[in-house]
Amino acid sequence: MPRRRRRWKLQAYESREVRTRGPFTVNDVALKAYEIFAPGRGDDVRPEPSAFASHLRDAGDLFRSGSEQFGHGAGFVIAHYARDGNYLLASRWCGLNMLRHRVFTFAWKDSPAAIELAPLSMPDIIACVWELEVIKFERDQWVRTAMRDASGAPGAEALERYLGAAFAGAV
Repeated sequence: MPRRRRRWKLQAYESREVRTRGPFTVNDVALKAYEIFAPGRGDDVRPEPSAFASHLRDAGDLFRSGSEQFGHGAGFVIAHYARDGNYLLASRWCGLNMLRHRVFTFAWKDSPAAIELAPLSMPDIIACVWELEVIKFERDQWVRTAMRDASGAPGAEALERYLGAAFAGAV
């Protein structure tokens, strides 16, 4: 018997506000933090980016200490407060030119500090059109900073330049 396909209701594109939050660290990985807001969600009470840290430490091997032989200790997260829920995209640079990536849903009951994080139920989804714009920015910054020198792994100065560049505006 054929599976029923989930039907998605298409929506007209509306730009969304992107905010940059202070960076935080998970194990030895420095992460830039972004928030994307669907219209009407910009004033929601929401967790500090660092509230995700303890959950990400245990989220598979993406940020587990010592798990990445070719990791560079840098990446980014995007908390997207969408119309249909809250999503967290966690990404980490590895092997000079590759991006490891996981997508989660999140919610909280009593306090934004007490979030519950779960892997996205559809693991083949990478990102939505709004998140892809921030990912593209991060890709461009990685190329301009960390991959600028062809001598091998990016040095501390290049990583500092990468971590200092943040997306600003709307998508």
